[in-house]
Amino acid sequence: QELDKQIKSFVLEVAQLRNNFEAQGPGVPRIAPLEAVARLKVFDQQYAEFDEKRRTLESVQRLFSIQPKNFPDLDKTGEELRLLNCLYELYQRFLTFDGTFKATLWAEVDLEAEQVKVAELAAEFRRLPEQLEEYDAFLNLRNAIDEYVKVFPLLKKLARREIRNRHWLQVMRVTQRMFLLEAGVFKLSDLLQIGLADHSEEISEICVNAGRELELEVQLRLTEEEWGEQVLRTEQYKRRGAVFLHRDSSARILQQLEDAQALLANMLTSRHIGPMREEAAMWAEKLKHVAEVLDLWLEVQDLWMYLENVFSNPQAVKDLPQEVKRFARVDKSWMKIMQKANETKNVIQCCTSSTDVPKQVVLRH
Repeated sequence: QELDKQIKSFVLEVAQLRNNFEAQGPGVPRIAPLEAVARLKVFDQQYAEFDEKRRTLESVQRLFSIQPKNFPDLDKTGEELRLLNCLYELYQRFLTFDGTFKATLWAEVDLEAEQVKVAELAAEFRRLPEQLEEYDAFLNLRNAIDEYVKVFPLLKKLARREIRNRHWLQVMRVTQRMFLLEAGVFKLSDLLQIGLADHSEEISEICVNAGRELELEVQLRLTEEEWGEQVLRTEQYKRRGAVFLHRDSSARILQQLEDAQALLANMLTSRHIGPMREEAAMWAEKLKHVAEVLDLWLEVQDLWMYLENVFSNPQAVKDLPQEVKRFARVDKSWMKIMQKANETKNVIQCCTSSTDVPKQVVLRH
């Protein structure tokens, strides 16, 4: 009778535990994950105590050759606790990842490594028992992991080297959210709270355009580098020194100038040239000017060479004394121009005057 009384009392206790679990347990809807974990610990402890008591009663029943009584509500509670432990163990690891990731500075994040962590969490989530699908926490965790899966490709695009401050300003305009870009302040939380996935197409387009802009910038830098190193070659003329532009080398430079101008003209027609339009236009104008000056320089050189041959003849000195004097002034100017060219060497510097008088005016004179 005493055993029967204990069993009936335990049945009531199990029923009370079940009622409490359904009303206040970790699986009730709309509770925060941390609160659910706290409740889970409480009910895990209670269940362990009830399970121990059940095993004691079963042992006594067997001692008296009585078929042990089943407690389906206790079994159901234990199974649900086991499932919820699986869910919230993963949920806690996700929350730890989420908190750490959001607190990371954008300048210091290793997106490749963090994406691997997200992939691992997603894989573990897919292995959760399907019985968990009825719980709000299951749906919330799935949505949270899916959000990371969606946003990581965008984060990696925004982390590319072609993304500049102007592109971040475009992101702010698209999302209608503002955030600080300073390296010591800008964190992942700033990006994850602006709804990147909701503006995926616009942000992807910003990144694509940034890539096109970088291609144009690289071409512009290569042009700048090439003409920063391009030099005029001179050659000996009679015994007067290196006072003559090397014809073949100068012809090649003219061809290169033509090619570079064509490249710059093509760049200026691109819709992605915007941030570099002024600089590209400046280089196009500069190289056009250099080509005009060099072409005129070669033309003047031919004339100078012809006249130098004429007036170096002793007979011309006797017959044309005034013209010889005039040519002597021209010859002196030519020698100064070529001496300066030998000292300067760089094509652009040689073809752009460092004085108030443009090089073209000097050559024409």
